[in-house]
Amino acid sequence: MDALNIIHVKIFNFDLTPFLTDTYSVKVYVEEHEKGKEPKLQQLQVGKNKELLANMPEDFKKDKNLPGSAVTWDKIKSLSLFLTSQNDSTTLLTIKIPDVITGRIPLKLHAIGKEKIYFYEARPYMLKNNPDTGNISIPLILYGSGWVDEKYGVMRFCGEKEIDADNKEGALLSHVPHYYVVGVEFEKVKD
Repeated sequence: MDALNIIHVKIFNFDLTPFLTDTYSVKVYVEEHEKGKEPKLQQLQVGKNKELLANMPEDFKKDKNLPGSAVTWDKIKSLSLFLTSQNDSTTLLTIKIPDVITGRIPLKLHAIGKEKIYFYEARPYMLKNNPDTGNISIPLILYGSGWVDEKYGVMRFCGEKEIDADNKEGALLSHVPHYYVVGVEFEKVKD
């Protein structure tokens, strides 16, 4: 992981198997936040987390290595996020759900300081037990710019190692001028 971080590749993996108790429509979202502006939202619809097999061809079970007695296909079991530096002003977010989808979204970076340096870091959000309300939105990672500490004349990205989604004014979020939040939404659907 240290070697990947040195070459500006960040990897995050999330287990989504606890959500297989119900059927959900799943979306991955990216919110862009910039101080003084309204957030921008992009969504990637990835489908249901599990599918009924009644209407699927028999070969489908064989292709997916499912037992003949299987009634459902547990389709979305994990989600991986990759942040890869493309150049000074763009990072590529790759969203990977095995056997389902690989999507890519370019994240435009903003230069900071008088020297116009691009300086971004990633932090995971604290994962909490979510109340079963039918619709669940879970922020997964924050990818944000550093800021110039005028007092010491340095660029910083320091604060929490994990972001608390309930604390909008944490030490880190109170300073970051531009950031992205990548998360996942589950909307309960009937089987």
